[in-house]
Amino acid sequence: MLGYAIGEIENMNIMDIHPPKDIKYVVEQFEKQKKKEIIIAKDIPVKRKDNSVFYADINSSPIILNGKKYLIETFRDVTKKKQLQHDLELNQNYLQAIFDITPNIMIVYDGQKITRANGAMLNFTGFSSIDSFKEKHSCICDFFVEDVNSLMPIMQGHSWLDYILSKPTLIHEVSMMHYGKKHRFIVQAKPLNLNKIHRSVVTFTDVTEIEVIKEQLDHNNKILLEHEEKLRAITDSALDAIIMLDNKGRLIFWNPKAKEMLGYDEEELMGSDFHKIVIPKAFQEEAEKAYKKFALSGEGNVLGQILELSAIKKGGIEFPISLILSGVQIDGEWHSIGFMRDITERNKLQNELKEKDEIMLAQSRQAAMGDMISMIAHQWRQPITAIGMGAQNMQLDIELGDINPKRFDTKLTKIVEQTEFLSKTIDDFRDFLKPNKKPKNCKLSELVEDSLTIIGKSLQNNNITLEKSFEGDIKITTYYSEVIQVLLNIINNSKDIILIKNVEDGIIWISFSHDEKMAYIKICDNAGGIPENILPRIFEPYFTTKEEKGGTGLGLYMSQMIIEKHLKGTIKAQNHNGGACITVSLPLKSNNRE
Repeated sequence: MLGYAIGEIENMNIMDIHPPKDIKYVVEQFEKQKKKEIIIAKDIPVKRKDNSVFYADINSSPIILNGKKYLIETFRDVTKKKQLQHDLELNQNYLQAIFDITPNIMIVYDGQKITRANGAMLNFTGFSSIDSFKEKHSCICDFFVEDVNSLMPIMQGHSWLDYILSKPTLIHEVSMMHYGKKHRFIVQAKPLNLNKIHRSVVTFTDVTEIEVIKEQLDHNNKILLEHEEKLRAITDSALDAIIMLDNKGRLIFWNPKAKEMLGYDEEELMGSDFHKIVIPKAFQEEAEKAYKKFALSGEGNVLGQILELSAIKKGGIEFPISLILSGVQIDGEWHSIGFMRDITERNKLQNELKEKDEIMLAQSRQAAMGDMISMIAHQWRQPITAIGMGAQNMQLDIELGDINPKRFDTKLTKIVEQTEFLSKTIDDFRDFLKPNKKPKNCKLSELVEDSLTIIGKSLQNNNITLEKSFEGDIKITTYYSEVIQVLLNIINNSKDIILIKNVEDGIIWISFSHDEKMAYIKICDNAGGIPENILPRIFEPYFTTKEEKGGTGLGLYMSQMIIEKHLKGTIKAQNHNGGACITVSLPLKSNNRE
């Protein structure tokens, strides 16, 4: 059995004839035998000389020879029996799996009691196993409920099962409750005789859903008709033209608005090649080529996009439209759906708004030029005074005959310095007024300092203190002159309100911060803040609180237009610590508008 000769097996240890991984289990079984807890250790793995393993039932008996204790162990090879048991269990599990996979309830009766049931039966009755079911029920008929043409536990003096078996040609139905809902089943029973063992296999087929599906189909058809009526009502009342073309580009549907917009009768356009009639000739070839590609794949570069094109109505009149196209597959072929809107009036309105914006921009520029002249006046006042005084002193010296070449040279040098300052001031203003065609890479501090070069003297001459914090300085790419225009407008507004309110020790603070995408410039003052009732309106066009100073109400409006429309940033106003704060947010990188 083990494959050893007598001489080889003598003095071998138990470790040598059992697999190492099973030694603990083997020893535990022998200990139980020793304690007489078991007589036979079953299915013990045994290792042969060639390392193959078989299974044995081992019976151990203690004996005493010459005063020494021994165990006599009898091995019986049960490998084949174990394999047969395994195969039997596998087949039983396999059959049960097939039994359980059936969605219908299946039960095996021995004439009186249930011997087997599938998972569908247990799920329906709410039990986890057939044993737990049998603890409370002996028959599934406990779940039968009275209904029209329905089986009951006793039928004409016979059990329901005997009644079915006696009338195999009839269709038998039964009703049972499941979680408060009544289910209807068709019941079939067939006798099964194997090796003189009589069994009956009963199948319950749930037909409840068939009735439900029938009702649902009727309901869905009704809803479908209602939806069709609603869809027709929607398309008929739509303000946009709705059209559908088949895969050949022929018109197969349009709503009343499309008919009105294009001016054709249905028989003139329905079924015709839509592109050749409605699209201007210059674009027909390109449109037909793109549509052929769409008809093959359902794909297109313009699908889902808002297009602005021209269309031709009856009489050859061309007019502008906006168009959105989508695709839908019907019976395997791609059809297109288009939503058209006549934008003639919209374009007219946009042109009017554009003209209005241009007028407002011109007014804003005129106001800005007035501010610029005021700023230049502040910048030039001191240098011009110094030049005038120097010239007068030299003239007085000449009249008095006190001509000192060295003193004259000093005064002339100062006059030259002041004229150079005036020239530089002109260059600074000229550079500011030049439009930027390309974004410039610069630091936030450079933007502020260049702004202060223009307006700084005006603040100084009005005794307004400027405090700067460049801790959050960072380089950004933006349109330089436009940002300076906004900063000048905000600083100038703070200056004006400080002067209007006669604020002693007027102060303007400028600080920076930034995150991964945006840079922030914050400008605050101590002029008491913006009244809460007008705070939401300060960026409206023509809204101003400086009527007495000739305010146009365009400065903050244009600043918002520049920051949000041109530079894709934001500008916000709030009150903070007894003053107003304007925060300008700018992207760290700006795309070239060209």
